[in-house]
Amino acid sequence: LWRDTVATGSERFNVKKARKRIEKLAASRPSRKFGYVWIAASLAAACLALALVIPFSRSGESAEPVAEIVMKEVTAANGTHTRVRLPDGSIVTLNAGSTLSYSTAFNLKNRNVSLEGEGYFEVMSNPELPFVVSASGCKFPVLGTKFNISSYDSDKLASAALIQGSLLVSGTDASVLMVPGEITEIDKSDGSLTKFK
Repeated sequence: LWRDTVATGSERFNVKKARKRIEKLAASRPSRKFGYVWIAASLAAACLALALVIPFSRSGESAEPVAEIVMKEVTAANGTHTRVRLPDGSIVTLNAGSTLSYSTAFNLKNRNVSLEGEGYFEVMSNPELPFVVSASGCKFPVLGTKFNISSYDSDKLASAALIQGSLLVSGTDASVLMVPGEITEIDKSDGSLTKFK
């Protein structure tokens, strides 16, 4: 603007008037210094609040929210077969009238399932989390991959047939290790085990 006024030879630029105008504008706006002080005070208050709250949250149980463990059930209706893919990728085919139960902790803390009826299992390998089937009061820690367990409430015997890998059958008093092609029968009345080919 100054160059333009000099170039055109118009009225000289009034410095005093311009300075008064700038001072008036500056006085009407809030001070930036005050704004910085306000922000610093807010941050200090927030830090103090956190310093007081954090020790209390750590003193009791873990501050992380604990997910409630819920049981899930899958049932194959009479006259049907149901195929279930478990969270670890294992596949269970349930025969008619069978129920498979497992918790929401499956594949996080354990790989335990309960079977009522009959199911064919194809288990994904994970040595850190053994796959365990519970049926008719027996436990079947899975050491292999493909097997069938039949454990209907109406039957006097439960049975396990191993197709691939190995399977440990743990009764009330004894355990047997199965190899492919073997069948183990469990007497529900006394928990005794009989293995045959």
